[in-house]
Amino acid sequence: MDTPLLRAPSARIIPGLVTLMLCSMGVFAPSAVAADPGPDLLGIDMAKWMNDDLNRSLSPVEQLKAKWVRCGIAWKQIEPSPGKYDWEHLDRVVNQTKQHNLHLLVTLRAFNPWAGIRIPEKQNQAQAQRAATPPKDMAQFARFVKAVAARYKGRGVCWQIENEPNLDVHWPGSGLIRFSNPGRLMPSTCTTISSPKKGIPAPLWITEFDFPSGPLTVRQKTVSFAPDQQARFLEQAVSRAKAEGVQHLFWMFMRDTERGQGNHLGLAAMDGRRKKAWNEFVHVASD
Repeated sequence: MDTPLLRAPSARIIPGLVTLMLCSMGVFAPSAVAADPGPDLLGIDMAKWMNDDLNRSLSPVEQLKAKWVRCGIAWKQIEPSPGKYDWEHLDRVVNQTKQHNLHLLVTLRAFNPWAGIRIPEKQNQAQAQRAATPPKDMAQFARFVKAVAARYKGRGVCWQIENEPNLDVHWPGSGLIRFSNPGRLMPSTCTTISSPKKGIPAPLWITEFDFPSGPLTVRQKTVSFAPDQQARFLEQAVSRAKAEGVQHLFWMFMRDTERGQGNHLGLAAMDGRRKKAWNEFVHVASD
């Protein structure tokens, strides 16, 4: 039985969403996994800010000494109709992250109204935009993924297929997807932190982790947290990840959001005021 990789010292669970990424696809060979991942360990999930002014959004990432950013993009954004591709947004993301000397992880989301089995009735609502749906034709989805990978080949972009496939709002059970080349596995995610599945020698990426600096309510239960705890848990999580040979680790919220899950999970407040966890992130990223 796999045992959890990370656990908050005084809590039964780690607050926030945590995902496991099995990354291969020829990007990292199994031999690349090391006990000490080195200075490129830490990244920031930029899902909430990649539609803003990218230069303004990416500059704080550099100030945090992070080396990676993660963003998600829906299938429908790139292929709004069959065979018709719109690369403008993703081109801009790839180019500007490179200009800021940052590595990029892109999570490809399977949401596409013309290609999916399960289509939300109100597609313009935020929840519908986050939803994913199994494709009607997996070969069609494979062609899309290959087109994306081919366009950005050699440009230092890593790819993740879907987000939290154990949740119904996403693509349940998407798991590992094998295409025509038997030696290339597309990455997948789940919400449980555990050792890589036996028989799949792959680096371990934690693509979402965070801790709150204030009260957090989950399933109608409120747990109290303080800024000191957020900073301390961050340091301990990074230390444990290094010890376990985790290759990359992405903090989920760069700054607090107005409401919902992210209202205390940022390294900075909504007004930009930096919390103690911001300074701790800089410290561990520089160590």
